[in-house]
Amino acid sequence: MEKENLISLSISQEDLQAIEQATKTLEEKLMPLLIQLSPAESKELNMMGDKTVAFVIKAYEFAVQNPDLTPKFMDTDEMKKDMDAVEILRRLINPLKQLVEFMEDTRRLAGSEALSEALIFYNAIKAASKAKIGASRLIYEELKKRYPGRNRKKEDESGSETEN
Repeated sequence: MEKENLISLSISQEDLQAIEQATKTLEEKLMPLLIQLSPAESKELNMMGDKTVAFVIKAYEFAVQNPDLTPKFMDTDEMKKDMDAVEILRRLINPLKQLVEFMEDTRRLAGSEALSEALIFYNAIKAASKAKIGASRLIYEELKKRYPGRNRKKEDESGSETEN
């Protein structure tokens, strides 16, 4: 029975270099402008989501239209800059977020397929090792050390090591 291969990704060296350069450009242009918050700092902030955008816009409009009602310590110019920053970052984040999700899913699938193939080979080498075929014992012993699901050695009650 032949297994279905769901992913066969190949990126040319030229495309990879272009993608890496685009990533580097994003980092160079954005990192100096961005801020990293600690989890505690992030937790303390008021969160502006899609549902509060209309509220913020309307509050800004009323504050600008009614300066006599706007507190003197409130800076509507800075509020506008913050609103613009939210919009610009939203426009940048949304397509990148989707791209990252697709890349993660593709990486996960490719990793799963590669691991499945490695397990097929491992089991074949294990059987060949039991049958004492060629260099299979050396290969099996080397792979066995790295096998993520391998049995751990435990000491039995008499103090000697046994495999689970």
